[in-house]
Amino acid sequence: MSVFEKETLPKADFCIKFDKDLAEFRDHVDRVHTQYSELKRLRENLPENEVLIWMDFAENFGCVSVEEVQSAYWNAAMVSLHTMVVYYPASKDNRIQSYVAASDVLSHNAVAVYTILNQMIGILVEENPNLKRIHYLSDSPTSQYRNKTIFQFIAMHEEEFGMPARWNYLESGHGKGPCDGLGASVKRAADNAVKQGKTSIQSADDFMEWARRARESGSKVKYIFYNQEDYDISEKFLSERITPIAVKGTFKIHYVIGNGINEVYSRVTSCYCNKCMVDISTSTCEGYTLHRLVKDMGTSGVVEALENSEQEGETVEDRNLEEEVEMNRQETVALDKLSKDTWVAAMYERKWYIGQVVDIDENDKEVQVKFMTETGRYGESFKWPKEDDIIWIKLDNILCIILSPPNPSGKRIKIW
Repeated sequence: MSVFEKETLPKADFCIKFDKDLAEFRDHVDRVHTQYSELKRLRENLPENEVLIWMDFAENFGCVSVEEVQSAYWNAAMVSLHTMVVYYPASKDNRIQSYVAASDVLSHNAVAVYTILNQMIGILVEENPNLKRIHYLSDSPTSQYRNKTIFQFIAMHEEEFGMPARWNYLESGHGKGPCDGLGASVKRAADNAVKQGKTSIQSADDFMEWARRARESGSKVKYIFYNQEDYDISEKFLSERITPIAVKGTFKIHYVIGNGINEVYSRVTSCYCNKCMVDISTSTCEGYTLHRLVKDMGTSGVVEALENSEQEGETVEDRNLEEEVEMNRQETVALDKLSKDTWVAAMYERKWYIGQVVDIDENDKEVQVKFMTETGRYGESFKWPKEDDIIWIKLDNILCIILSPPNPSGKRIKIW
């Protein structure tokens, strides 16, 4: 539900804020149009032996019975559903095929995505052993699709599965598509079957049994299943890889292309012109940035830092500022001093912000922080943005712990 906020500003401050918000909105609309346009071009001109997988997690299916006691409502089991629509080249008779991955594992994260796609790729290769490339398309939640684990999945795709891959992200707030309709229709069909007394669904296994009978009755949707053991195997496999580092500007990325082991190209928007469709290394299109997903050893790390600073437009003054912060900071904040909802001051894209800890990765020594945004004419205050800005950062980027939560001011909008 949308909540409207009223903010009163002096005329000069209003003009500055209006110009800034208008520019951001214009860029947002441009990205929306570009993504839909480029992905339409991809679907209409999909090369031979390539496929596009549009995917999304549906809301979990709640297991119900025709008749049940009241307490059963609060103890009902859930089934996780991950919907996928596969697009094939125009030469195929059946250009579109719907898939649903069902599971009793309710985690909607990168490990679950990898577990599902590991099975899907096997199915697609079995259908077409000559498969040359897979294009992925999803919305942009960082916990599921747009994160360092998925970036590494794309980088390692050719080595692991035998073909390269590209991942496209729809603009935030504009991720609706056929997967939403697929999820709704499947849940409605299963729910109706239960209410009509045709089946009983109390687990993911029961759901798959209903799905098997639905297929025999003429349903065109195909189903795959993964359990806790499959999930644990994937989690162990991914944990044994070299831990990838977070990519700067992750929230701005809408196009990721693998470039060999632990390297990816990224772009603010997708591009499927004739040259980019074949090979971006020979394309004249601008905007591609190369990212290393692992830290280089020795002096090469200095080269990587310089390359990253050039790609991000970092100036000498920016680097001096960070060096000064490092010199003034006596020691790194201890990981055991942090917990969920701890208030911290942290560095993010060469600037410091206030935020709250959301999650902690003790193995990688990383912290997920929900950042506030600057407000005021000179950025001297902070407030919560309309859309959550949550990102994983290294523990070294935590400047200090704020022992007492800041006191907000403002009647309608809380400003710190």
